[in-house]
Amino acid sequence: MRRLPAPHSYNFLLDENVSINLKKLLISKEYNVETVQELNKRGIKNSELLKLASASRRILITYDKDFLNFKIEPEHFIILIDIHPLIDENVLPVFEKFIEEIFHL
Repeated sequence: MRRLPAPHSYNFLLDENVSINLKKLLISKEYNVETVQELNKRGIKNSELLKLASASRRILITYDKDFLNFKIEPEHFIILIDIHPLIDENVLPVFEKFIEEIFHL
């Protein structure tokens, strides 16, 4: 079985609706993370956000279910978090387990 690259080789872009605590979690795991806010792109259209993530070779992390209606191309990588209620106490432990299982096979 082929192993995935080390965590630091993955780059993420967090949508503006994603908690800053998720960024802190990813950074603690040695991931490269940028946010929409840091890029001064608040209010960016979802289609433009998807292009931005793709152009910068980042995996987009979002809570926005509108992305389910997009045609996802091979160069697009999206993680849509849909956990209820959508609070850090619920999201962070599940997401941490997810990244451990997916990126550390």
